[in-house]
Amino acid sequence: CEESRQTPPVGHCFQVDPFSEGIQKKSETRTVLGGNDGGSFESFAHDLRDENLPRFFVTEDQADGALRRFTPATVDWDNPSLMLHDQKGTLDYLFLIPADEEGRNGTFVWTDNKSKAGKSAQQYYPNAEGIDVANGILYFVSKKDEDLFILDLDNFTYERKIVREEGIDISPDQLVRLGGDDGILYLTEDGGTEAGIHGR
Repeated sequence: CEESRQTPPVGHCFQVDPFSEGIQKKSETRTVLGGNDGGSFESFAHDLRDENLPRFFVTEDQADGALRRFTPATVDWDNPSLMLHDQKGTLDYLFLIPADEEGRNGTFVWTDNKSKAGKSAQQYYPNAEGIDVANGILYFVSKKDEDLFILDLDNFTYERKIVREEGIDISPDQLVRLGGDDGILYLTEDGGTEAGIHGR
């Protein structure tokens, strides 16, 4: 992803051929994940539990950067790289519906209304960064509010954890979940003199 700092943001999400050699061969192409509106994109994740309905996600490090989900219209596992270029696919955005005043827990929907989702991001999850999906659970962090979000993709519910309560001192940045059902979620910190890596 390209975390562009121009105003308005003009970043993109690229797909890179890991087997390309040298700078003479064009090895990257823009995907449809960034849409046509640019952005300040940060991290990518995917949910491939249903091979007939793959889903791809990307975060945006902007105050109103709504988390995006892309669903390709055509699924071709013989040429999987083509799925991220499917112009007929569906791009939608995360909208949170809190169950309490602090917005810690609640439900969510996916909407095609980017402006509506952007307001939700600005209020509840500004400057989203690291993201990962494992076993139907989507994890992502809000760097500005220092929160970890845990979304159940099947039941459309979410939890919002304050990372300082989880033992992380400064802004959460990237994350990855490694291992099976008993795996560990690793989070990195951004900035400070003692930024570290944390597991939960």
